[in-house]
Amino acid sequence: MKTHSGLPLIFLILCHSAFGDQLKPDRMISIISIERYEDSKSKGYKVEGKTSEPPVYYKLQCGVSAADLEVGHRYRAAEAISPDDTKILVIFDIHPDPKAIGMACDIESEKAAARK
Repeated sequence: MKTHSGLPLIFLILCHSAFGDQLKPDRMISIISIERYEDSKSKGYKVEGKTSEPPVYYKLQCGVSAADLEVGHRYRAAEAISPDDTKILVIFDIHPDPKAIGMACDIESEKAAARK
């Protein structure tokens, strides 16, 4: 399984130049569920979340920093492309460290919610 879920929060602190000032949160995501990977080869969490406008459901592969996420809490987020062309969702404001940009999670799937 190819994943960035093992990348710690420090990755984005050190790679500020990769995303620069162009990465700005453009959506809010509510965390629906967090589940720790059970196998010993993967470290991190499966995270599901939903944006409100536009309504999109995300399934994410996140690293160990996802343990700090709270179910039901809303976070600022932005989609980006990692240096190896993987689509990621960066979640902001998890830690109070002002130098941290956010936590990168691989986007496993995203699905637009049906409008009523």
